[in-house]
Amino acid sequence: LGFLWTGRDYERAGSFFREAVRLAQQLEDPTLHAHSLNRLGNWLVNTGQVAEGLEAHQHALDVFQRQQDRAGMAETFARLSMALSWTGNIVEGAQQRRRAIALFRLLGDKKSLISTLPSAGLITCPALAETVFVVVREVEQCERDAIEAAELARQIDWPAGEAYAELCRGVVLASFGQFGRSLAHVHKGLQMAMEIDHQQWTVGAYCHFGRIYVLMHESALA
Repeated sequence: LGFLWTGRDYERAGSFFREAVRLAQQLEDPTLHAHSLNRLGNWLVNTGQVAEGLEAHQHALDVFQRQQDRAGMAETFARLSMALSWTGNIVEGAQQRRRAIALFRLLGDKKSLISTLPSAGLITCPALAETVFVVVREVEQCERDAIEAAELARQIDWPAGEAYAELCRGVVLASFGQFGRSLAHVHKGLQMAMEIDHQQWTVGAYCHFGRIYVLMHESALA
């Protein structure tokens, strides 16, 4: 239920994630509790409560590592990567992302790769590294992650995943000054998001347009 509401009412999604954590604790199921902590941790990071989110992810990782649960570890590495990147620790965030991708490939988890690959390009391109240390990669390397994710999303018929890949690809290209191609991919992502009424990615697309137009010195459009 929390996942379903993320595209329409993010506050309500958080309520379901908190309830999941509470119920998992009552059941005394460590694995279920760790998965629930990851869901809540991601929600906390996305709503600006980064320290609390990092704590939830670390707790989940401790559980999965004790159990040698590779799927759980991969999920947590991906969540930690995003949380660390939003705090400005892009170098460690990229390291965690590589661990997640390697495990998802090993497990053959296409859906998780679709969510993880575009973010890998995003956090290692100049877009998020204006005031912090950056992981140096060429535009082709960053773009390749989003291209692979979009192809995987088409294979499993997941338009929300493809829309996310297109939006990330747009930001990556803009950060290297390729504004025409950047706007085209964000427009494509926006169209796909609107077709499935995915409000979160629709909002994300407009935010990306604003960022791109700032880089183009088009303040009125931004």
